Amino acid sequence: MRPLKYGRAAIWRLLVIVILALFPVFAGARPALALSVYDYFTIDYDTLFSDYTIEGSDTFYATLIGTATCKKDLPLPVSSGYIKSRIVAEHRGSGDRVTLKSSVKLNIEPFPNEVGGIARESIVVPLQFPVGCQPGTYDVIGELIESRAVVTTSSMTFSIPVSKYLPSSQEMDSVTYLPEEEIIVGPSIDLSDYTDSGGIFIGDFVFQSEDGRCRLSIKEDTLCLNRYGEPLRELTMIAPEEQPSPPEDYSIVGLVYDLGPDGATFHPAITIILGYNDSLLPGGVGEDVLVIAERYESGGEWVILEDSTVDPVTNTVAASLSHFSTFAVLVPASPAPAPSPGTEVLTVTDLVITPREADTGEEITISVLVTNNGEIEDTYILVLKINGAAEATGYIPLAAGGSLPVTFTTSQDTPGTYIVDVNGLTGTFEIRGTAPAAPPAEPPESPPAESPLSQGKTSPALVGGIVAAVAVGIAVPLVLRRRRAGR
Repeated sequence: MRPLKYGRAAIWRLLVIVILALFPVFAGARPALALSVYDYFTIDYDTLFSDYTIEGSDTFYATLIGTATCKKDLPLPVSSGYIKSRIVAEHRGSGDRVTLKSSVKLNIEPFPNEVGGIARESIVVPLQFPVGCQPGTYDVIGELIESRAVVTTSSMTFSIPVSKYLPSSQEMDSVTYLPEEEIIVGPSIDLSDYTDSGGIFIGDFVFQSEDGRCRLSIKEDTLCLNRYGEPLRELTMIAPEEQPSPPEDYSIVGLVYDLGPDGATFHPAITIILGYNDSLLPGGVGEDVLVIAERYESGGEWVILEDSTVDPVTNTVAASLSHFSTFAVLVPASPAPAPSPGTEVLTVTDLVITPREADTGEEITISVLVTNNGEIEDTYILVLKINGAAEATGYIPLAAGGSLPVTFTTSQDTPGTYIVDVNGLTGTFEIRGTAPAAPPAEPPESPPAESPLSQGKTSPALVGGIVAAVAVGIAVPLVLRRRRAGR
């Protein structure tokens, strides 16, 4: 008779679950199952793009940040969770969609279970438009793939799908996409194919030196004239063999480029982009102090272009210019005096690389803790370098005295040892060179009759709703607030 007794008990517990699940349909009062996710958590979230105007195949980065604070104890011990999504872009004119990132996975561990507990997560996601996209404004959207939570008790561990508690998709922000500009290479370039008879450019073009380290970006309708006020018919981009000396207290990083002919002018201003080698920077000097300077032939004086902008990912500096001269990237010859101990505004600590050994193509997670020791809120730049090459950039807004864990992901296709550098904090990981093993199958969910959830304590739907509260708060790819810091 014992098996019969057990079977009846299992059926009874199953009926309890069914009744709890149907209760909201018949009850007039608001049941526990219908509690809002915000009854358990206060939620704050933010998303920042490294750029909002994307050209061609350029990679740009989304820094996704979220915080959920528990304000009511959870009824069951939820140990961890994750949410997986894809990021797409929808063209506002045609409605066409393209995939910017096929899969983004955000892990939530440890999970806040008690009043005052905080889940704060961030991840830097590289995004890229596929070749052949039409120009225009795109709405960037997060689409839900899957979300699960793991409940761990003294006797068992099981996962609960919570995807149904999250929106299937939500808009994140918008960016403008521009196709690749045509690149014309040469030390001397005939402009007759790119300008009309009046010296006005008939399209957007990029002119590049033979070594690829100097570029001029010129937009359509720009007027170019020579020193006599006549249409410009040729331009030259030459790195002279005899390089001029840098100004006092500065060093030249890279080569000096002489742009000609002398006296040529542009209306409106065009953009010069010069490359640099970050390994040549003096010790203690950051890339953010690099500038482009112009050298006047008469007197040999150098003048810094005030609108110089550094891109540490591509190792380039850009600035505007309205006339031709000689240009170079400059860096202070010595670092600024070191601050007193304990006064650093930004600190990066707790570097964790998981796993330390991986197969080719396997995803590796790199996380650090960023702290703002200053007295005002600010946005800080984190740069992930792999073997000295910048791979991702994160823009991290932090309140005064605030801290935030930041996560990067990477994968490598070549076996070997890789050096990780996040703003000077270094570590390594090893790629073994074998194909990644298939991910382990999800452990089967315990039948409702055997789960502690079915013993009258609470309902899986309630736990799912609570878990979804945190997912809503920190799975930023799926939740939008149009907040653009620094714009």
